Amino acid sequence: MRIFALLFAFIVGLAALAFAVSEASAKTITVKLTSEQVANVCGKSLQTGGGHSGCTKSCGNGHICDYDCSNKTKQCGGQCLTCPQRRFPFGTNFPAHVVNMSVKAAP
Repeated sequence: MRIFALLFAFIVGLAALAFAVSEASAKTITVKLTSEQVANVCGKSLQTGGGHSGCTKSCGNGHICDYDCSNKTKQCGGQCLTCPQRRFPFGTNFPAHVVNMSVKAAP
């Protein structure tokens, strides 16, 4: 009976570890933005080069976000580089929420 209890505890521990690893390795979520939104968020930090324009800056609660526009494809986006990859109970991704709030708060 003890062996069964130890084996069960070991399997539960492995399952918890696997969940933690899969949570940490989740793919980065990119929020679609307009070039005006990227320019507003970046402000004086906006850098241009290599066919791209954008910036990396603080985006709330100590998180770091990257904002980028491709001059070739005309597509822009933002992503939270330090946010945990999780969803709120109502379905919104936490990284997407942080990026959207930083865009709304831009002057």
